[in-house]
Amino acid sequence: IIPLGVNIKLLLDDADVEYKYIKHTEESWPATKEKFIREGYYLESLPIFEVEGRRLGKTLPIIRYITKKL
Repeated sequence: IIPLGVNIKLLLDDADVEYKYIKHTEESWPATKEKFIREGYYLESLPIFEVEGRRLGKTLPIIRYITKKL
């Protein structure tokens, strides 16, 4: 089983892009999810990609965004 976000991580590694990878556990995710909802981000699933103050969710949209920027 491939963990969520690993394909995004591999894409960024391959492109030599510097990034911060935060891995959540089942225990840490609920509090983080609540924080995101309070901040107006309503997608309740991972992965989440944050760039320039904007949050993107779901693997394929994130990969599309990254590849367009490379």
